[in-house]
Amino acid sequence: MKAIEILGTAKTPHITINLDMGLIKIEGRSIPEDPAIFYKQLMNVLDEYIKIPTKPLTMRFDLEYFNTSSAKAFMNIFKKMYDTNLKIEWVYEENDDDIIEAGEDYKMMLAGHLSVELIKKPKV
Repeated sequence: MKAIEILGTAKTPHITINLDMGLIKIEGRSIPEDPAIFYKQLMNVLDEYIKIPTKPLTMRFDLEYFNTSSAKAFMNIFKKMYDTNLKIEWVYEENDDDIIEAGEDYKMMLAGHLSVELIKKPKV
């Protein structure tokens, strides 16, 4: 499948989808007007992936902020991928308690269904 790139804006994250490499990256801020519409293209790709999962898939979240509506959209994505070979990488900065707590919450909620790894972003 051809790689897909959705450029980020002030309200939406930059999304890179490359199933050949087994990687989906979601980076930036996620506060879209309607997350269901914004993440629909990603959901469609995942629908196709589920039909024929060719290789392990890593979904890397590197977010500086996301709202409650986005959090619900993420859970919908995760539920769609229950019991697949999806690995979630949740990237956080050292003192970003909100992002750390969200990652820990997802790890707890998804235990037994998906692998969630919290990754501390290196200082630059």
